[in-house]
Amino acid sequence: MTGNVYGDTDVSGGYFGTASYINTGSTTIRTKTNILYGSKSNMGRVDRSHGNDPNSVSPIGAPLGPVSVCITGVENGKCTGDDREFPPSSYKFSLFGSYFGPSDNTYVNQFISQGKKHFGFRSLVRSNGFDLSTLQVNGRAYDQNQVNEDVTTVELDGLHYKFPKKYNLGSTVGAKTDGVTIAPLIETKDVHIRVHGLDLQKGLVYIDYVFELDGIANERYFIYDPDVTVIEGDGVSLDTAVEAPSVEESHSVRVTAGALVAPALVIVTMLLAEAMLS
Repeated sequence: MTGNVYGDTDVSGGYFGTASYINTGSTTIRTKTNILYGSKSNMGRVDRSHGNDPNSVSPIGAPLGPVSVCITGVENGKCTGDDREFPPSSYKFSLFGSYFGPSDNTYVNQFISQGKKHFGFRSLVRSNGFDLSTLQVNGRAYDQNQVNEDVTTVELDGLHYKFPKKYNLGSTVGAKTDGVTIAPLIETKDVHIRVHGLDLQKGLVYIDYVFELDGIANERYFIYDPDVTVIEGDGVSLDTAVEAPSVEESHSVRVTAGALVAPALVIVTMLLAEAMLS
């Protein structure tokens, strides 16, 4: 898991990050939750390398957590959706964030009153040893003229990215840090995906995840959980694409082989930026 504090959480800011995993086992993992950590401004790192936390072995961990969050359907504040399934060799990642600001929601309401409706979470996807010209978006070759199209699938060099159209919004108020009890849930909301900026020479492309400003408030979090699987019969194996993580990487798995494209950099465009679909 990687993340960072943006802005000043004592005034208006947040913690945003991504948690990435690969199922290197031989059985399908079924779960409704993911485990997250976080931080606020001016908080120090936590050393979890001594085995006191089953979810992390990082010596430079985020200080808040572990918090269990729902990554499936929500109904009446309950995590009631079907289990998410991650078969052997599947790669999964969650995008998440928490906002901290004035209790009267001044800053968020200011942007909403200006007609801004969304904020963006941008990831830079960089190739490692292969040609990004294999990129397909929504079942066809990447087309710069279609960059405003809402994306549901991406295929690249034997990998299939599936982007669900929903994400969950919840509250950190009263959330337990036992890594088991699911943090309070509020609702499921709509997300929009954009793929753009393909540069074959530099070997990169951007994926934007566009979330709703409505519902963002002090001590609330969002969690979005796409799927990445190997295209059957392609011959690509994620097992061969894993470099053993260093201690600093905790249980997150860093992907380095040419068979896989992974988010290399996360840039959060939060409330102080222009909203994307206004």
